Amino acid sequence: MIKITKKLEDLREQIDTIDRDIVQLIINRMNVVKEVGEVKKNTNGRVYVPERENEIFFKLSEKNKVSPQEIKNIYTEIISFCRKFENILDIGITKEKNSLLALKNILGTYTNPIFCNSVEELKDYNYIILSLSKNLLNLVENYNYKIINFSEINKEKFFLISKEENTLTMKNFYSYYISSEPIEFFSVENIKIDEKKYFIISENKIISNENIKFIGSSPKI
Repeated sequence: MIKITKKLEDLREQIDTIDRDIVQLIINRMNVVKEVGEVKKNTNGRVYVPERENEIFFKLSEKNKVSPQEIKNIYTEIISFCRKFENILDIGITKEKNSLLALKNILGTYTNPIFCNSVEELKDYNYIILSLSKNLLNLVENYNYKIINFSEINKEKFFLISKEENTLTMKNFYSYYISSEPIEFFSVENIKIDEKKYFIISENKIISNENIKFIGSSPKI
């Protein structure tokens, strides 16, 4: 049993005060996000902007000497909570193992996942979560979707795709391609899909090549 001393009481009071300040600051952030949402409505701005969130994580990391991943772990839920005051995003999702966990890792708790059984159903949604699969490649090759974010769960790669692609101004990012052969000179990873197709992951580089199809970019943390 912990003995409650005057020193412990004082420290707990300090924590309580800090917690009240944190909640108030989150509410202040929420109110500003509501105003941002109104501006976006008038300009057709994107509700979900992965490259902007990535910028926040790295800025806070540099300022506070905490790793970007640790900042992301904390801030994903704060941002998700605030984003819901702009819009709760509908996310097309399949019943793949770990897909809901991947969704939460990328977008936090405040989303509306809608389970679909086919590519035809998935196409109804602007945002879709899929593992690296032929369904994913079908959507990005044939239906104008782009990869915009990424999560790895138990060594399985999941991708968030959308028709609203990221800008390529991120300082730390992955870019993705489909190629008929492996590309070694600029890639981080070449993943064989079948005899005629490779999924290429590059880090902090964009390449223009008529034999390689660019299919999106995502923040790298």
